[in-house]
Amino acid sequence: MANNNILRCPEIILIDNEDDNIESASSSTSVPSTSSPHFPATFPSISSKHGPQSIRLPRRLVRPEFRDVNRAALAAINPVLANIPVDYIRHTMRDIGFRMHEAAMSSKVVQPPSAGEVPSTMTVISPDPTVEPPSHMLAVYSDKNDSSNVSLFPAHALIVAIGCANVPPLPSNQPPPSSDVDMNADSYPQGDANMDTDAPEQVMAEDDPERLIVTIPVVPLCIPSVEMFQPLLTYLYTRRSDDLMDMIFPKARDDEEQSTSKRARLRPPPPSLLDLLNDARKVHALWSNACVLGAFDEVLFMAVEMAWEVWIEKIEDAIGAAGEEPSSNHQEGRYLF
Repeated sequence: MANNNILRCPEIILIDNEDDNIESASSSTSVPSTSSPHFPATFPSISSKHGPQSIRLPRRLVRPEFRDVNRAALAAINPVLANIPVDYIRHTMRDIGFRMHEAAMSSKVVQPPSAGEVPSTMTVISPDPTVEPPSHMLAVYSDKNDSSNVSLFPAHALIVAIGCANVPPLPSNQPPPSSDVDMNADSYPQGDANMDTDAPEQVMAEDDPERLIVTIPVVPLCIPSVEMFQPLLTYLYTRRSDDLMDMIFPKARDDEEQSTSKRARLRPPPPSLLDLLNDARKVHALWSNACVLGAFDEVLFMAVEMAWEVWIEKIEDAIGAAGEEPSSNHQEGRYLF
């Protein structure tokens, strides 16, 4: 008697037509949302009870139409920034991006909100007074019908402004009297302009003068994938493609490092097709976030595209090992994403 509990392998349909792959997210100037049917959906449940499923995958990920940095978002931080070349700002940010990222990641909410509550402001503690604290709290969610179930990400307005062209200006804060980084370079003498003037008023913690207490506005942000927002945000701070690949593509790097080691004999069995599909889903989710937010970065898209191509090859190999062939037509099937 056949075992009805065995999960059946879904039929994989590879799509060559990029029009089925993406609906440009750069056409909207509003806060990014998940209204497009091409944005990632819930991973389909594959069960013998429902029989085999068809899953459609694009062979490659295409890029949205390029959009320049939103100058209004820069002006909301400091009016002078709107007149400074974006490349100059980015170059300056490379020197302090890592420390700003550490400041954001190490900031703690003083009183976390109750479940389902999204306040207009939050008070956070920043442990390093030598680095500008985060200026905003991003309340990120992916279900446009439920904006109360959010994940919180402290962030700096300048990082968002220069990294996400589709995000409108964030609500401004009162700038501090001084900053470690001076944007009033000799070649751009347009007034007093600090790197991140959109920072909240800072108060030293009474019990620890080495900590800052700041109250920052909360900004709701609807994107395709909350799960893959942190890797993208980290990249926008650090611009490190190798770290990005480690986050979204760890298995292949581990395989390469262990291929000649004794531990290779002790490896677990090769990942199943469902495991590979789930890994590919994460890459697609990161790509979708980048598209809808307008993270137009050449290195970022190259890394994501390369990871996607590798996962597609692995999926094809897994299907071939099972004695099946992936479809390459446009027959009706269920989108994985």
